[in-house]
Amino acid sequence: MYISSILSSTLLLLSLQCVAASPTPASEATFACKPEFFTRSLIEKRALTTDESQALQLHNDARAAVGVPALEWDTDLQANALAWAQELARRGSLDHSDSSQRPNQGENLAGGSMYFCSISGLKMNYRTDEKDSYHNEIILEGDFGSYGHYTQVVWSTTTRVGIAWASNGKGGFYTVARYSPPGNWVGERPY
Repeated sequence: MYISSILSSTLLLLSLQCVAASPTPASEATFACKPEFFTRSLIEKRALTTDESQALQLHNDARAAVGVPALEWDTDLQANALAWAQELARRGSLDHSDSSQRPNQGENLAGGSMYFCSISGLKMNYRTDEKDSYHNEIILEGDFGSYGHYTQVVWSTTTRVGIAWASNGKGGFYTVARYSPPGNWVGERPY
């Protein structure tokens, strides 16, 4: 609980909310990670690193708990996530990309210091704490800001994920997870 409290107060978590008459992605969620996650400037088809495998497993454990199919790792999504993480590090801010910059992709963001970026931190932060806040609401009902990250992780029609991080060189880390197809559609439930 102590680590979870520290993570909750240290990581800056964002959620983008949209209201529209037709189904529209309502949120992009958050992901924390270990600095060793992505050290390559070019991402290629290859075996997953230990950290990538653990991150994928954390996602899939959450999905299995609600009976939705497992995600697959996607290196194209990872490359897109890396490009945005690098942009966030350059800017020094944690902002969602515009949906036009990521067609057919959902997005989760997290930022923090190296000290708090770990796989165990990822597990505590991502998104077990939000699971307790989600009570089968339709997206944008209830306190969406308290569960929107979790619902993207477990969105039943999402099939792929790619995650990357970048450092600003001053101790700040920016993590981006990209999902396809995106979740958190207004007026729908994740599963």
